[in-house]
Amino acid sequence: EGNIRFKVLDPVDFIISKLRRGTQEDEEDALEVARHSQIRPDEILQRVKSMRLPKDLESLYFLRRVERFLKRLEGMEQDGDP
Repeated sequence: EGNIRFKVLDPVDFIISKLRRGTQEDEEDALEVARHSQIRPDEILQRVKSMRLPKDLESLYFLRRVERFLKRLEGMEQDGDP
């Protein structure tokens, strides 16, 4: 019925938005999206490096969350977890 359009974030952008928020549930959601969409850690890192972040405490916390997330994602890849 009618013309309904949905716009969704690119999976990498969705993962980054979840990591920006930073709850444990958000990190688990981001891992699930990365697994399902077969996103590699280097894709996420490349996108984060292209961002212009303010030099503030929240940006530091975000970068630490990204680092922790990438380690988890790399660990899953090494374990063969799809």
